[in-house]
Amino acid sequence: MAKFVPNCLLAIFVLALAHSSAHAKTIEVKNMSELEAAIKAAQPGDNIQMASGEWRDAVINFNASANEKLSTTLRAKVPGQVTLTGKSKLRLNAPYLVVDGLLFRAGASSEGEPVIDFRSHHCRVTNTAIIKFNPADSNVRYHWVFFTGSENRLDHTLLEGKNNRNPVVANGCCESRRNKVDFCYFKDIAFVPENGREIIQVQGVGRSDQYTQDGAFFTIEHNLFERADGEGAEIISIKSNFNLIRYNTIRASRGGITLRSGYANTVDSNYIFGHGKTGTSGIRVQGPRQRVVNNYIEGVVHALMLHTGEELFTNGCITDYLTVDFVPLKRPEAPCGYVVRYGQVRDGLFAHNTFVNNSGIDIYVGTNYKSGWPQQQMVRIPEANVFVNNLIYKPSGGPAITTQIADTKPPFNKLTFKPNQFLFNLVFGGELAIAESAVSLRFITKDPLLTNVDGMFRPSPRSPAKDAGPAIPSLFPGVFEDIEGQRRSRPDIGADEISNDRLERRPLTPADVGPVWMRTK
Repeated sequence: MAKFVPNCLLAIFVLALAHSSAHAKTIEVKNMSELEAAIKAAQPGDNIQMASGEWRDAVINFNASANEKLSTTLRAKVPGQVTLTGKSKLRLNAPYLVVDGLLFRAGASSEGEPVIDFRSHHCRVTNTAIIKFNPADSNVRYHWVFFTGSENRLDHTLLEGKNNRNPVVANGCCESRRNKVDFCYFKDIAFVPENGREIIQVQGVGRSDQYTQDGAFFTIEHNLFERADGEGAEIISIKSNFNLIRYNTIRASRGGITLRSGYANTVDSNYIFGHGKTGTSGIRVQGPRQRVVNNYIEGVVHALMLHTGEELFTNGCITDYLTVDFVPLKRPEAPCGYVVRYGQVRDGLFAHNTFVNNSGIDIYVGTNYKSGWPQQQMVRIPEANVFVNNLIYKPSGGPAITTQIADTKPPFNKLTFKPNQFLFNLVFGGELAIAESAVSLRFITKDPLLTNVDGMFRPSPRSPAKDAGPAIPSLFPGVFEDIEGQRRSRPDIGADEISNDRLERRPLTPADVGPVWMRTK
């Protein structure tokens, strides 16, 4: 009897689910009147199919009935052949909705109106494209995709050719959490040197110095960025706490991944290829407890930059200014009514990254020191960070690692900093300019014997990087696999582990991302 009851309940559940699925129906629509009626009448599990052709000025308010077990889907009858033009836009205004196979083209939205807006929760837009959906006046501001709600997903979507103001994709502040962008293709975004044109911008709790256990919890993974320039500074801009950026590939795109505000973010196993393009960079970091591991960065200018922070803090508020000339940056939502311009980088882990043939500085600790002094007081250099098992290959010479030496003249002599640690980093061909305050300076300077395999420089089996990396210090979570998903046992130095394990990841190509109906082979 004890075994019979669960089996009986399972059978009842299966029958109930089958009954619900049996009543799900497909509703075909040919115009907006039919679409609106179908949305109103749809029941959980139903599929609404849009007829192929041009849908001009289609403002879709998708608010159909759905639930956790049975989503309601709006899809193109033939993926890619439903073309939304003119002033078309999509609003997901109810939970558990799915949109599949649409194409936005030959149109534009209006000021402040996203093309796609996730206004509810647990919704998904997939297998879709937005191509050159731009206004005649490029100064008109709107996002292509905006996350107003939480627990939503944008995947397998092409976003090509945006040229107007505002980021391509953005997470709202500050009630939008746990959204996700994955397997998307960001392509040919025009370079306009103007702040606020990021490719992905993640706002949320943490943007205003809220160092709490809350954050945006946004995931950006398995995306391809090609010639995605935007503002030319921040491709991915993180302005919140507890976000995850991993498994992405960036090619020939100005700017880089920027942890601009917030703390406790992770940048893991990304491929960044600058291809020698002007204005390319790797990863720029501000704020405490950031984790940057397993990244491969080649052919950019500066690869890893840790920003100098601003102001003295006690219990989160400024209690001491170095001079009376200091001008706080006011922001009412911040705990103290003002924020730092840049958060000090401290207690971070920078491990198992590989930097190859970059023209500028590979690791720069303390960029923008004393910038804007004394109205701005960027004088708190990065401290108590660990740099371990990183590989820098720079056979043509130039600066490999540079750390900022703090000014000791008054009033700067009031400041003291904990040392950073450099442990078992392999540097070949580059120059080291490390301040005396840094401790545990353990470097390997042998040729790592890299070979170019499938467009990526990897250590050969005879490389001195093999089995040369120590375990990550116990105060940090370990790095148990490499950039390709192979296990680390006796860790190699750098992002790539010499291993016979199956490759789980590699640099992405257009055949891996975007809508299935548009992929190249």
